[in-house]
Amino acid sequence: MKIGMRRCLFLCLMVLSQYCYSQRIIGAGMDEPVKLPKEEVLDTSKFQCVYQHLVYEPERDEMRDYYEILLVGDSHSKYEDYAAYQLDSLMKTISAEKMTVNDYFSLSMRYKPEPESLIRDFKSNRITFYGRVYIDSYVYEESVPALSWKLENATKEVCGYLCHKATTTFRGRVWTAWYSDIPVNNGPWKFGGLPGLILGLEDAKGEHKFKAVGFKKDTVGFGYQKRNYMKTKREQYNAALAKYKAEAWKMVESTELHPKNADGTPVKIPHRKLFYNPIELE
Repeated sequence: MKIGMRRCLFLCLMVLSQYCYSQRIIGAGMDEPVKLPKEEVLDTSKFQCVYQHLVYEPERDEMRDYYEILLVGDSHSKYEDYAAYQLDSLMKTISAEKMTVNDYFSLSMRYKPEPESLIRDFKSNRITFYGRVYIDSYVYEESVPALSWKLENATKEVCGYLCHKATTTFRGRVWTAWYSDIPVNNGPWKFGGLPGLILGLEDAKGEHKFKAVGFKKDTVGFGYQKRNYMKTKREQYNAALAKYKAEAWKMVESTELHPKNADGTPVKIPHRKLFYNPIELE
């Protein structure tokens, strides 16, 4: 099989897995009205920051960019994929009775939302992390990381704001942050604990780079979707996700998702790793 065909087949398998996930979550046929999980609203955002997140994978020598959003309210903050935020915002404007599962699946494939998000509870100083491995949804909790920052004298401008430099080591990576005078103790992903909002962040190897690219002051309710999450721990979730990214084909082989040739024999699935370079190495 040629390389192009192998890549095409692998992409098709990923689409099929998304289809299977949609059916499992929604629990309906493709022509039936969509039934989305209900949202538990925890807070209303008063400030939003959109970040560009560049991820480099050394094994592939490939860089990919993602856009993510931080929503900050009075008692909670949420960090999630911007495409997921956009899709959720769109769904709130559409009558569910007029949308089929197939319609929702088509929108999901257009936006391609990433499944991970995290919510920070300011009162308890805890983080609740929501993620997915293949078609299974997971949740774990942990304390907000107590990062030991070293404040330095260097400054630079990020997204129109004068920012100050700080460095730290966190779970296997050395990080440099650029924090502003915006009085928000927060930043991209799990990072925070500086005198102002973190607008720029990069690890020493240049494998993860976050940069603020825009701000919003929309008042939007946010929280989490009520699903059948499997409770786990951070280390267990990271290990399961890493295993899936390295051996995704094993989730498809010998299942109903395994494509067949015209004669009914199973199509040979390329044993290729998915793009993956985690933020946490420990």
